[in-house]
Amino acid sequence: MRLLTSKIPPLNQGSYTFRDAFFDMFTNADTINLASGYISADSLAELHETLIRNQEKQVRIKLIIGMHFFEGITRVQYDAATKLNTYLTDNDRGEVAVVKDFKFHGKMYCFYKEGVPFATIIGSSNLGDLSTAHSSYEINVLANQENDRDIITQATNFFGQLYPTSTLSLSEWHPEKYEPTRSPLTEYTNVEKLSAEDILRTRQALTQTHVDIPLKPEAKSNLNVFYGKGRMGKNGLVIPRPWYEVELIVPKAVTSLDSYPKEEFTAVTNDGWKFKCYSGGDNNKNFRSSIDLQILGRWIKGQLEDAGVIKLGDLITADTLQNFGKDTLRMTKTEIPNTWYMELV
Repeated sequence: MRLLTSKIPPLNQGSYTFRDAFFDMFTNADTINLASGYISADSLAELHETLIRNQEKQVRIKLIIGMHFFEGITRVQYDAATKLNTYLTDNDRGEVAVVKDFKFHGKMYCFYKEGVPFATIIGSSNLGDLSTAHSSYEINVLANQENDRDIITQATNFFGQLYPTSTLSLSEWHPEKYEPTRSPLTEYTNVEKLSAEDILRTRQALTQTHVDIPLKPEAKSNLNVFYGKGRMGKNGLVIPRPWYEVELIVPKAVTSLDSYPKEEFTAVTNDGWKFKCYSGGDNNKNFRSSIDLQILGRWIKGQLEDAGVIKLGDLITADTLQNFGKDTLRMTKTEIPNTWYMELV
């Protein structure tokens, strides 16, 4: 067995993560059976896009969702699960199901090749940990075919019993109501939610200096990095960039301004989030959130989702921004040292 740990400071050096192991095993699999207590919409979108980009592998997926039947599901989560389920069933490549008889809090991922299970991941990671950033530290173990045949056999046998006896196809489950959708930044790493007093204090410190960065709806970059080239994994597996990953390419007319920030700074948003941003690359044209590129994307795309102009996984176009009524990221300098006020206008 091999221990899988999160990359969260100070225990993040040399870690082999759940995400690393999942996609390494995915590379060699033709069938994957997944059972996860909870799911996240962005992880479903990334799994869906991975299947699309690697269609030649014809990997079959059977996903069991363990807790949402009893504890509720958001509309965003349900739509993402339905989209994945439709793709799987329409292409005869699997199904998404929910546990209906009891709360299933387990997390188990079984990988098969030509009908033979060769690896299993068991531990604390829900499917949402396919995201590159985590809000909590997770521990899992990877069992491989060479040394851990007994646990792999037990895990696959358990899945074989769970699926037919205690689940309901997602296509047959229609929730009577949906749980409230939270901001994608809620409980996210390296982000702080400010009090009303802190937001007011920042607004009172605004200066007359501001910088406007256009939001570019280019098909494979800027707001649409998800549809870009992706990352080439082992044996040619193409792994898409995370749905919420965003990196704004700033025009020279803006980067040449004396007021344009060229060092890391603190961003305080008009809706009360606080996180670090910086610009890098040639002429500081690459504007991004620090540490994790998903932070800025979660803030921007979260507003588009909340306004109803996109659903998770949609391509952002010029029409999207026109319907949203905003196409610019405005940053206003404050009197607070190294702090800028950020809003979409």
